[in-house]
Amino acid sequence: MIKTRLVPALLLAAALSACGSEAPADAPANDTADAAGQAAADAPAPAATPAGEVALVAADIDALAVGMAAENAALAALAQDPPAEDALYAAHVLEGVAGSVADGARAAGMDEDGYRRRKEALYTALGAIEMRAMLEAQAANLDTTGLDEETVAAMRRQSEELIASVPDPFAGMDAGAAAAIQARRDELMALRAANIGGLATLAR
Repeated sequence: MIKTRLVPALLLAAALSACGSEAPADAPANDTADAAGQAAADAPAPAATPAGEVALVAADIDALAVGMAAENAALAALAQDPPAEDALYAAHVLEGVAGSVADGARAAGMDEDGYRRRKEALYTALGAIEMRAMLEAQAANLDTTGLDEETVAAMRRQSEELIASVPDPFAGMDAGAAAAIQARRDELMALRAANIGGLATLAR
């Protein structure tokens, strides 16, 4: 059936695009003049932003929060009263997901491509924050009851290595953007979870 088999696959592709998980192939490379100037400065320069990606600034975080809320509202509305016919459901969902991204971009005051790419950068940072927090909590609550010191030390090393394997979410990020994410962390995490959950609901 289209609804149960085709729609999840189609929606996954739409969701990847909507969530900004892949930058457009023809996205222009960022201007390198500022990066070159920073590299020449005495202080260590932030990591260069790869072509097709964006360097978030504090204003982006505030705008994205507004945009993500609008996008999530559109997704929630899309889930209400979907067409009963499977053949219509696929078109309803795919068109609606694209429309939700357009709503988010308008609310954020960005063009759709810029909104997608900035949201991707934010989601990448939030995902790393979430993973690090989970691993750090596991490391802090290791059950070492009855274990010898050598085994405990090995477990702790493994935990530290796992944490270190997760990229620093703020490495090379603008300090203002990093501070804005940290200040609104819980809100942004909730918006991201609602966005992913909304897309997953539609894919069922």
